[in-house]
Amino acid sequence: MGGAGTGQMSKLINNALLMANQENLRDMLAIADGMRVEIPALVDVLRAGTASSRALQLLGSAVTTENAGHLREMQLVDMDIFADAVHDLGDSAADFTSRAVRGARELPELAARIH
Repeated sequence: MGGAGTGQMSKLINNALLMANQENLRDMLAIADGMRVEIPALVDVLRAGTASSRALQLLGSAVTTENAGHLREMQLVDMDIFADAVHDLGDSAADFTSRAVRGARELPELAARIH
């Protein structure tokens, strides 16, 4: 993947993408609510379909309402490290970083909506 430190950066990118996907899920559930779609049934369909993701699969299994607050704190630490690592990229990374931070920050809400 590259020189020294690229493995660590790859892990940060992986984690940031997970958190951005959490925010995508949160947005999608808000849209589904507005369309009066039943969330539990929708989640079941999405998990079985092409829109499934690791973020969706983890909700309700590894990510629960009981541990989401703790996981949020860990994810926010990761995002602080990620933000520092991509700081020199400027605006090209800013939107993605903000989205991933929102996904981490709102993880307890997302976990509660899935249950």
